[in-house]
Amino acid sequence: MKKFYLSFLMILSIFLPQTMQAQEQNVWEIIQSNPNTSLLAAVLAGSEIIPLLEGPGPVTVFAPSTTAIAALPPETIVAIQTDTTGSTQALLAYHVAGDSIVASSLSDGLMIPTLQGGSITIAMTDAGFTADGVPISTADLIGTNGVVHIIEGILTPPMAPVEAEVQDLPLTFESDNIEYQLFAFGDAVATRIDNPDPSGNGSAKVLSLEKPTGAQPWAGVAMPIATPIDFSGSSLLYMRVWSPRADVPFLLKIEDTNSAPDANGNPSVFAEVFVNTTVGNAWETLVFDMSTHPAFNVANSYNQVVAFGDMNNPGVGETFFIDNIAQEDLSIVAPEPMAEVQDIPLTFESDNIEYQLFAFGDAVATRIDNPDPSGNGSAKVLSLEKPVGAQPWAGVAMPIATPLDFSGSTLMYMRVWSPRAGVPFLLKIEDTNSAPDANGNPSIFAEVFANTTVANAWETLVFDMSTHPAFNVANSYNQVVAFGDMNNPGVGETYFIDNIAQEDLSTSTIDLAKENQFKVAPNPFQHQTLVTWNNPANSTFQVTILNVTGQVMRSFRNVTGDQLQVTKDDLISGMYFLNFRDEV
Repeated sequence: MKKFYLSFLMILSIFLPQTMQAQEQNVWEIIQSNPNTSLLAAVLAGSEIIPLLEGPGPVTVFAPSTTAIAALPPETIVAIQTDTTGSTQALLAYHVAGDSIVASSLSDGLMIPTLQGGSITIAMTDAGFTADGVPISTADLIGTNGVVHIIEGILTPPMAPVEAEVQDLPLTFESDNIEYQLFAFGDAVATRIDNPDPSGNGSAKVLSLEKPTGAQPWAGVAMPIATPIDFSGSSLLYMRVWSPRADVPFLLKIEDTNSAPDANGNPSVFAEVFVNTTVGNAWETLVFDMSTHPAFNVANSYNQVVAFGDMNNPGVGETFFIDNIAQEDLSIVAPEPMAEVQDIPLTFESDNIEYQLFAFGDAVATRIDNPDPSGNGSAKVLSLEKPVGAQPWAGVAMPIATPLDFSGSTLMYMRVWSPRAGVPFLLKIEDTNSAPDANGNPSIFAEVFANTTVANAWETLVFDMSTHPAFNVANSYNQVVAFGDMNNPGVGETYFIDNIAQEDLSTSTIDLAKENQFKVAPNPFQHQTLVTWNNPANSTFQVTILNVTGQVMRSFRNVTGDQLQVTKDDLISGMYFLNFRDEV
């Protein structure tokens, strides 16, 4: 008992002299005025936590001493002073409790909740109390709105718990945060390993399925998954496989582990499909259409995947590798969308393009929200304002990245909204690399007039560029120029322009001769889908994704080959059209 009283008396000798100090100051004023916390006050100057320390309270502050603050790296002090939203603010909040907790309230093992959300643990030692192991050197600096305890170190908030990852589709075997459940049977050995052949598969980790000599013909591995498989969109499953031989039968089985067991103790609700390998010593993707099994039912809750290598044959000492068991082919990488540039069609939709809109003749050209979506579903359009007194030839020039290709058609289309009918619009195309004329404009150009036919509504104007005498399909027209109410001085009107293109984006047309060459699967899709087509001539396409209003959502240039992976990304649920256009 003497030792207990000695330590207790030591604590009193530390705490009691300060108990009555600073009664007329709030806790922030105490921190500023106390020599042992003045450096802390300097570091906190301007911090968002100060109003809390000056407020009505009650608060308790575990204030690091000048010695503790001086030991901090300079970059930490800078972060505290400059970071108003990040982890440093959480660090400060961890030193403050939302109550007035004096020394007489402290006890060994006491947990004090802080404003950060975590709790400080108080411990009693022979030398006195500690907070999270940091000594409390001076206690009970009592203020009008709380209390300050000076500590000889910095308190570190507990790490936020990391949400546990679960084993689920797609099974990629990549995460080190999942304790993979790989239940091998029939003498098979299933292990997550480093990918032994990255040449055909970029994954870092894969599943090794070893079938030793004499292993059961039905040897394999069962892998439970957290979420039952949703087959409402597609009945296909994909699995990447590496086999030492071609023509090895793989069986992929899906089971409802909650169904009654059959005579062998396996789930009675299941579906299974065979697919053979086609290559040896290389990765390939096997595709299993689960709907080909008679008992398959999309309403079943398949919550386990089972893989069998060289099914129905006894083990001969081979090892197979498995990866990316999924409802989409993860071996196909979508082509990276090219950096977006200002080009035809000019739809003004993309926020990733810095539109070059060179207004002249006192005109004002601006990309704006569509003011009249009733006749045009685009979100963004071009506003062309022609103020009172603007030049008769006022307009806007728009350079494009790719010269116009008129080999297929000489028509150009432009959506226009005008406050009056009968307004003459001029569409001009220029080769900006040609020699300038007397006015400084490109000498190679073509221009065509078209008049509006309606007022206060959207319509499509069609310009046949071949009607201009100087038009030549061989010219490199790389700039589009639009003029509103051409040849008339400005009267204070504003026109809206959209979808300058070589096809009418306000309507949809289908080439039935080519339609049956294209396939989309799965369709509908949740995450990604694969578009395939016949391309014996190895043509190059521009592929455009449009919504039902004709708005361009995404565009791919220079697409070759015979397939394109389309990912969901920024597309919302709905119906979309794919537009293929030959680029060569």
